Amino acid sequence: GDAAVDPGRGRPVASLLDPLTAQRLEVLERYLDVLLADLAYARFSEAMAVAYIQFDRAEVRRTLGQVSPLRVLELESVYQEVLQGRAASELAQQLTRALLAQALDRPEALPRDLVTPARAAPRDPLPDLGDLVAAAQDRNPAIARLTAEATDADRRLLALELRQQIAEVLLRLRALAAAERRLRTESAYRDLKLDESRTLYELEAAADLGYSMSQQTMTRLQEARVADCRALAWAELNALTGQPVWPDPEPAP
Repeated sequence: GDAAVDPGRGRPVASLLDPLTAQRLEVLERYLDVLLADLAYARFSEAMAVAYIQFDRAEVRRTLGQVSPLRVLELESVYQEVLQGRAASELAQQLTRALLAQALDRPEALPRDLVTPARAAPRDPLPDLGDLVAAAQDRNPAIARLTAEATDADRRLLALELRQQIAEVLLRLRALAAAERRLRTESAYRDLKLDESRTLYELEAAADLGYSMSQQTMTRLQEARVADCRALAWAELNALTGQPVWPDPEPAP
């Protein structure tokens, strides 16, 4: 889940944001959750079809004495695992849409087809912590209001909380960048493994095509999950520093 990928995701920062910006962050998070659930459903549906065909053909060959019962059970186990993933993703499609509708204050109107938004390229290297704190103090209207209303002691506490919040987001972004690099390597391996399984399958040799596809599906979903968490972390950083939550990507040169 996202908590395992990004333990800081969902940490409340609303106290340092104006209500409209906080709502935009909530809507963005729910929107990306819907897109991820849709991707999971599509991926698991494709993997399920392949796993079922392989299991069904093995069952026929078992009756002819060409495949062992153990092999059939192995393929059925893969099929059932993928089927469970598809069922879970179908439920996630409904739940994430209900949460998005609630965030939009339209609980009776569940969104249907969503468009994947264009994403700005992650900034590398990450901005300096001190520069981000200064930007937040200059441009975040909620910080300006809280500072104006606070006592000297409270201003000190507010400055410490702001610095801590921004520092935690920067740490999350570093961790997510490392996870993204690892998953990029794993994804390349899963793609090659799937190609190998397809070749063996076409040659009617022993091939774990359904299993390979299910593993590729899980890796691709993990990649998408990390990308979403990274986008949300940047959105939080933008919100804290008074920038648009989801800035338009810069056009290619």
